[in-house]
Amino acid sequence: WLRLQKKACGFYLNLTVLFGLLTGFSLIVQAYLLSTILHGIIILELDKSHYTNEFIFLLALIPVRALLAFARERASFESGKRLRLQIRSAVLDKLTELGPAFIKGKPVGSWASIVLEQVEDLHDFYARYLPQIILAGFIPLTILIVVFPLNWAAGLILLTTAPLIPMFMI
Repeated sequence: WLRLQKKACGFYLNLTVLFGLLTGFSLIVQAYLLSTILHGIIILELDKSHYTNEFIFLLALIPVRALLAFARERASFESGKRLRLQIRSAVLDKLTELGPAFIKGKPVGSWASIVLEQVEDLHDFYARYLPQIILAGFIPLTILIVVFPLNWAAGLILLTTAPLIPMFMI
């Protein structure tokens, strides 16, 4: 039933995942730049001036990651908001259809709990948990794709230690 309700989120759920993936890619680029700078300065003992462009790109990625995180939060909130509105509407329509005789069978507090609290709890499932499941499968796979050609031993270690969530769970 929960997976069938994804339609209510519209494309904002996919947008949340996209912004999460872009954040992950920017993190990989940031790690690459940082490792390049440190390798050149510490291991190769080159002057810092050789890495001016890398420093600039590294500093430029900080606000980019912040903007991507902000956009992800906004998109996830919007998807959760759309879902809550639809579910509340469906619950209230069902209660209207059942009529006052059915409603009197339970205390008012239980109906308020269903309409308010329990529908609110669905927000975190769709806004945070569901996109994070997808990202938990893609981000380690992306890191593996980047690391494996550079260092096959580290790639094998990452492959054996990083649990990949099957995509059929989504």
